[in-house]
Amino acid sequence: AKKGTLIEINNRHLEWTDEDIAGMLATDCKFVIDSDAHKRRSVGEFETAIKFAKDHNIPIERIVNAKEEK
Repeated sequence: AKKGTLIEINNRHLEWTDEDIAGMLATDCKFVIDSDAHKRRSVGEFETAIKFAKDHNIPIERIVNAKEEK
Protein backbone atom coordinates (compact mmCIF):
# COMPACT_ATOMS: atom_id res chain seq x y z
CA ALA A 1 0.00 0.00 0.00
CA LYS A 2 2.83 2.42 0.83
CA LYS A 3 4.37 1.97 -2.63
CA GLY A 4 1.05 2.02 -4.51
CA THR A 5 1.36 -1.58 -5.66
CA LEU A 6 -1.97 -3.11 -6.63
CA ILE A 7 -3.07 -6.53 -5.41
CA GLU A 8 -4.17 -8.68 -8.34
CA ILE A 9 -7.42 -10.63 -8.17
CA ASN A 10 -7.23 -12.80 -11.25
CA ASN A 11 -9.67 -15.25 -12.67
CA ARG A 12 -7.37 -18.27 -12.34
CA HIS A 13 -5.45 -18.13 -9.08
CA LEU A 14 -7.54 -17.33 -6.03
CA GLU A 15 -5.80 -19.14 -3.23
CA TRP A 16 -5.89 -16.55 -0.47
CA THR A 17 -7.06 -17.50 2.99
CA ASP A 18 -9.54 -15.42 4.96
CA GLU A 19 -6.57 -14.35 7.08
CA ASP A 20 -4.68 -13.16 3.97
CA ILE A 21 -7.65 -11.09 2.85
CA ALA A 22 -8.22 -9.63 6.31
CA GLY A 23 -4.56 -8.59 6.40
CA MET A 24 -4.82 -6.89 3.02
CA LEU A 25 -8.05 -5.13 3.93
CA ALA A 26 -6.44 -3.85 7.14
CA THR A 27 -4.12 -1.76 4.95
CA ASP A 28 -4.93 0.93 2.41
CA CYS A 29 -4.00 -1.31 -0.53
CA LYS A 30 -6.00 -1.25 -3.71
CA PHE A 31 -6.89 -4.17 -5.95
CA VAL A 32 -7.17 -4.83 -9.68
CA ILE A 33 -9.27 -7.55 -11.31
CA ASP A 34 -7.99 -9.31 -14.40
CA SER A 35 -8.65 -12.42 -16.43
CA ASP A 36 -5.07 -13.78 -16.31
CA ALA A 37 -5.74 -14.88 -19.87
CA HIS A 38 -3.19 -16.99 -21.64
CA LYS A 39 -5.49 -17.71 -24.58
CA ARG A 40 -7.52 -15.30 -26.66
CA ARG A 41 -10.82 -16.88 -25.71
CA SER A 42 -10.13 -16.16 -22.03
CA VAL A 43 -9.49 -12.43 -22.42
CA GLY A 44 -12.18 -10.54 -20.57
CA GLU A 45 -13.38 -13.45 -18.44
CA PHE A 46 -13.65 -11.91 -14.99
CA GLU A 47 -16.67 -13.68 -13.48
CA THR A 48 -14.73 -15.86 -11.02
CA ALA A 49 -12.59 -12.94 -9.85
CA ILE A 50 -15.62 -10.68 -9.42
CA LYS A 51 -17.47 -13.36 -7.43
CA PHE A 52 -14.38 -13.84 -5.26
CA ALA A 53 -14.18 -10.12 -4.51
CA LYS A 54 -17.88 -9.96 -3.66
CA ASP A 55 -17.79 -13.14 -1.55
CA HIS A 56 -14.88 -11.73 0.46
CA ASN A 57 -16.36 -8.25 0.90
CA ILE A 58 -13.56 -6.45 -0.92
CA PRO A 59 -14.98 -2.93 -1.25
CA ILE A 60 -15.62 -1.96 -4.86
CA GLU A 61 -14.06 1.47 -4.26
CA ARG A 62 -10.75 -0.30 -3.59
CA ILE A 63 -10.84 -2.12 -6.95
CA VAL A 64 -9.28 0.34 -9.39
CA ASN A 65 -10.87 -1.07 -12.53
CA ALA A 66 -14.40 -1.60 -11.20
CA LYS A 67 -17.41 0.61 -10.88
CA GLU A 68 -20.67 0.20 -9.04
CA GLU A 69 -23.63 -0.95 -11.07
CA LYS A 70 -26.51 1.48 -11.04
